[in-house]
Amino acid sequence: MDKHNLFDDGNEQSDLLGGDAVPEREPNAVEGSVEDAHQTGGDDPLQGFNRLDAESSSDSSVTWSSVGVAILGLLLAVLLVAFSHNAFQRADELRGWANDTWVVSGHYSNMTNALEGSGFNPVYQIALPDDPEVANQRFDSGMADPIFARPGQAAEVRGTDIGEVTGDFDQSADIVLGVEDDTLQVLSTEEHGSLDGAVTDRSVSQQQVKGWLLAAAALVTLAAGIAGALWLRRRDRD
Repeated sequence: MDKHNLFDDGNEQSDLLGGDAVPEREPNAVEGSVEDAHQTGGDDPLQGFNRLDAESSSDSSVTWSSVGVAILGLLLAVLLVAFSHNAFQRADELRGWANDTWVVSGHYSNMTNALEGSGFNPVYQIALPDDPEVANQRFDSGMADPIFARPGQAAEVRGTDIGEVTGDFDQSADIVLGVEDDTLQVLSTEEHGSLDGAVTDRSVSQQQVKGWLLAAAALVTLAAGIAGALWLRRRDRD
């Protein structure tokens, strides 16, 4: 049996159990493989995570931009629906006054204690309508006991607005007069010029048209918001 020298000084190291010789590692080869790994990028375990983070960040920005456009469209649509509802309510109010009331101009005089609550009502100077019908019933100005007035007579009337100081009231206003319980009285105080001197069927129609236009605008705005959100999402994905 051949014996292996454990202290052999040769170029190959012998296995303690007498096996094949194990070649020595070449330093240049090891260093070269490390440099190649750096140059080619190697199999960096963090590289995949960085790529996923970038894609996630991109998807997140796309999501928020599209959601923001959709929410903006929704909010604008809700606002337009509210305006549309108010227009239809106004049409119903005017329908009750149409062709059965008078509208006269009022000029602010002072204010007086409100009939209810702790606020004040404005007092306006007006001239009663120059219509013979005015003399057929009593006139209640809201300031004193009802009287029989003459057509075109000057009078002070209590406005329907409520405020605390003079600045809370319009200096000029449209005063709506109508007959209720056989008494001519103030039905409403409106913005000056808003009723064009009378309430007619045309006034009602105009408010209804306004309501429908606002409702249509709400639908268009909502559709535009959804379409814009989808377009942004598709564009950023591409």
